[in-house]
Amino acid sequence: MKRQLLVVTVALSLAACSNEAVQLVKNYEPEDYGNKTGPAFEATFNSPEWTSETSPKGYSIVTFTGYISEETHQAVVDDYLSMFDETPMYRSHVIGSACKMMFLGPAFNLLEKGEDVARNALIECLKNEWKAGEAVEVQWSVSGGEVTLESMNSHAWVGQPFTNINDYIYN
Repeated sequence: MKRQLLVVTVALSLAACSNEAVQLVKNYEPEDYGNKTGPAFEATFNSPEWTSETSPKGYSIVTFTGYISEETHQAVVDDYLSMFDETPMYRSHVIGSACKMMFLGPAFNLLEKGEDVARNALIECLKNEWKAGEAVEVQWSVSGGEVTLESMNSHAWVGQPFTNINDYIYN
């Protein structure tokens, strides 16, 4: 009986620590953004799930999983198209970024064929940018009340720095 009580007590303690770590991350506000992590992620992704585990070194690892929503995909597309339409001198950079071009030469070639051709090529590239339904996984470490972003993983984000990804999630 004492052993069963001990097991239940330990399990409840670990669950409490796990929930505490998840709540710390959900309430965390990155300094460059004025929004809490929980509401920002839950508004950006479908089927949000939060889990926590304790690392071998004793700190918590909080994991968020979800799927890019159609609304988020469309907001990213609209943002790229807005940049393309409103900043003609940066069009080659917008196309290069959206189409994952290592060099901007092909973007300049598209622009030489005309604005409509370039815009249509951009729209085609954007079909895969932050694609709706794409799975995401984000992890933070929590130690001593401090929250640290550790990883952001999705096929939709390959090659994008955390700051670009966070701009869409938190804004």
